[in-house]
Amino acid sequence: MVNVRFRTVAIALWCCLALSWSCSGDGGGLYVPGDLSVPDAVETDSVAVDIPEEMPDLSGVSLEEEEGLLVRIVGPHSDSSFTWSAGALEGSSPFVPLGVVVHGEYDSLYAMTDANDQVVPADPPAEGESAAWRSRQMKVTLKPPVLVGDGLFEAQATRVWIVAQKGEVKAWDSVVVVANPGFVMGKRPLKLLPDVVFAGDTSGVLFRFDLNNVENFDASQVFLMEADAECSKKVEGTARLMKDDGLIDESGDEIGADRVYSVRLHQAFEQPGIRLYRAAVTGAVAGKKLVAYSPCIALRVVKRADPLDCTVARSVLLDLRGEMDARLDAGWERTDVRKWGVLHLLEQKSVAEAGASEGEDLVWARFHTGMLGIATPSRYAGPASTVLFPDPAGSEPATTVLPRSRRVAAAFPEKDGAADAGKWPERLEGGKCPPFRQLGSKLRLSALRMIAEAGVVVMAGQGGRAFGGLSDEARKAYDSATLEFDAPIPAWTGWEHAGAQDVVELADPFQCDLLSTTYDSCIVKKDGTCVRSDNSPCPSYLECVLTHGGGAGVAKGVLFDRVQADLMSGRLALTVNGLAVTPSFLKHYAGGDVGPQVAMLGFSHSVTAGGGTMAAELLAAGANSVVGSLAEVSADDAVSATYELLGRLVEEKQAPAWLIPRVEAAFGDHDWRLAGAGNVAIHFPGLLNADFASGTLDGWEHTGDARVLESLCGIKPSGQFMGLLSSGLGFTVQTGRISQEFCLEVGKLVFEGWYDFISHEFEGGCGSAYSDTFRMYVEDDKGQKIHLARTEVADFIGVNALCPCDAGACPSCGQCGSAFCVCGELYHPDDGELLIPWPEECAFDPGDEDGAFESGWRHTGEIALTQLGQGGLNKPVRFVIEVSDQGSAGSTTTVLVDSLTFK
Repeated sequence: MVNVRFRTVAIALWCCLALSWSCSGDGGGLYVPGDLSVPDAVETDSVAVDIPEEMPDLSGVSLEEEEGLLVRIVGPHSDSSFTWSAGALEGSSPFVPLGVVVHGEYDSLYAMTDANDQVVPADPPAEGESAAWRSRQMKVTLKPPVLVGDGLFEAQATRVWIVAQKGEVKAWDSVVVVANPGFVMGKRPLKLLPDVVFAGDTSGVLFRFDLNNVENFDASQVFLMEADAECSKKVEGTARLMKDDGLIDESGDEIGADRVYSVRLHQAFEQPGIRLYRAAVTGAVAGKKLVAYSPCIALRVVKRADPLDCTVARSVLLDLRGEMDARLDAGWERTDVRKWGVLHLLEQKSVAEAGASEGEDLVWARFHTGMLGIATPSRYAGPASTVLFPDPAGSEPATTVLPRSRRVAAAFPEKDGAADAGKWPERLEGGKCPPFRQLGSKLRLSALRMIAEAGVVVMAGQGGRAFGGLSDEARKAYDSATLEFDAPIPAWTGWEHAGAQDVVELADPFQCDLLSTTYDSCIVKKDGTCVRSDNSPCPSYLECVLTHGGGAGVAKGVLFDRVQADLMSGRLALTVNGLAVTPSFLKHYAGGDVGPQVAMLGFSHSVTAGGGTMAAELLAAGANSVVGSLAEVSADDAVSATYELLGRLVEEKQAPAWLIPRVEAAFGDHDWRLAGAGNVAIHFPGLLNADFASGTLDGWEHTGDARVLESLCGIKPSGQFMGLLSSGLGFTVQTGRISQEFCLEVGKLVFEGWYDFISHEFEGGCGSAYSDTFRMYVEDDKGQKIHLARTEVADFIGVNALCPCDAGACPSCGQCGSAFCVCGELYHPDDGELLIPWPEECAFDPGDEDGAFESGWRHTGEIALTQLGQGGLNKPVRFVIEVSDQGSAGSTTTVLVDSLTFK
């Protein structure tokens, strides 16, 4: 019998969402908003909660059983579709080795394909083998290309399921693999921007197909087409020719002759759902021809969310929290509170379905609008957690793994118990080596979308499992591949697991009335400001997704509400105070093989059977080590534990295995465990990715037009990749810049590198004070710089330094060396250092009658850094490379850099 009739619950309204705008492009046409700032809390009136004296009948409410099995394909690529180049056109069937992670107990593990009902068994678990986080590799046969004409073959797609089974319980993951013998397309050759569109909007979608890895192909036969739900057949009438012509405002192609083909698709999609696309190219293989296909890529179409519907949903969750708090304080059992919460949600007109799991203080809802929501009691703190990390006996020695990035993404909540964690950015400062830095001033939602740029990720606070009992119909809306074996599609952009999903609440406040309701265009000006088509400022909580070039001093695009797109895609869920992240968010933004080195998941059951979906996505994204909890822990304890571990890993240069036992290890009541590699040390001090060998800008901070290429109009690097920066190429308005903090090492105080300067300003701009410039320098913490690309008269290389004496404003050699006419300082005809005419078909500024010229590869020479080294050893220095426009935004300068070496 409950004696409490009334209880007063203080309910705080959610705070306004305040963001700061940062127009720092990513070299791919996308401007992202800055970090979200947290406003002061808003005091509101109290609300009375009436608790009946009689306990309601809760016998009809069943809590969701926790799934004990989880399967995730993690290699050779973790995307839902990828290509494989092994095999031959005829004579034998190609095969692919699939790397798989299995979590939980199973009796059998096998593969199934849609080719001849093939079943491939894996090695059974060894006797006594732990059920936690085992990795397996399975060799799966793929469909070979088929002969479709005289010497012409066509690649085929094979659908594969990896299935783990324990009794009658099954769990699986699926993937579509395209066998392209002889065609090495790379990890993600086909990309699109944006990847979500709102139903009825007419904004264009830009597709890019990278063929740098393919040697012999027909440049006139590169097509984009829509594919069916199984990614095996073309939708008739959808083929579009892709071009590599540099006509960004026509074809959408940013750079001509860089072997990246583009097409812009203008289409208003009225119905929500998934549209699949793939690209095709015809090339020569072993004396025959093959029509090769890219992986399928998903374009999601979602309905816009009505801010009023969002407000109603948030009020339902807010009311539920107050009711659950009151019942816990009145002495109800936690299980009964969850059951009551499910009944309460199902009584709300806005709720389509609701549920709760056996072991979590969390109740979830799916609203009729398609939005998801979770509510947790605020009054229950959870059991105490072991937060000190002993050194387990016999820990394996650390092996230094070259970090992809020294940027730390630490998602600590800002509430009681997390005060120390809020000081984490301060602990990173102070000139320590290696120079780890926070990803953004605070990790907010916008920064979490940059998770692929982080070397260390921490997600700590309130979290748990939700949506385990979600209906099959709803799961299909979020692209779950795990409904039935004959499901038409894999999880293209959605949930990989059939059971409950891990969710983690973010620190972001969120206000429903900021959800955008209309389609609008935007312009980014030369000074970086963003305005609407009517010249009013762009709302700071929206992104300007650039779709048309910036060579004339402005770039045009469409305002995009990414929060809304993620919310309507099941990647985010509403909470009482803000938003929560689901595993599909990490899958979408982390990407395959580009994720963090070490990840820490500070919430209950984050690495246990029945949980682990967040950990699985991080491992699939490329994380070497994932640390999480085996038990139920309070948010405060979880924050304290991960905060302490983060300090030991980054500041004290320890390795996870020194601090955390493996998941399968017996270690008393220790709540924290390690999945993945334990011997990872991430304290390499030197320059990361100096030769761009990763094929990305891993390790580098970048703004404006900065990218990595394999070739440009026939120019090749010494290795496989080179860096490119420009003053206005493609979507960029004015500049390109990359920088990186690292620590100088004894014996590595000499720099050398190579550059190739290409510009449209040579003919008309020589002698001008406004010619584009290229700077490369190292700067210490005192502001002292050593310039690595300079002339005798300037600490930079500009157009004038390379101009012929008879060009532009310098009609004769006698004028060279005047105030503005320093023509030819690096132009030495007698030494063969002539400017090379740039091919017209590769022009950056089409229609420029003067054309462009390039310097050819130039060596910086060997430059001593001992001046910095004497006081800079064991202190971070910053290495900067930048190209900037000094005047006319209509004339583009591009610089290639290669073989950057500190020796």
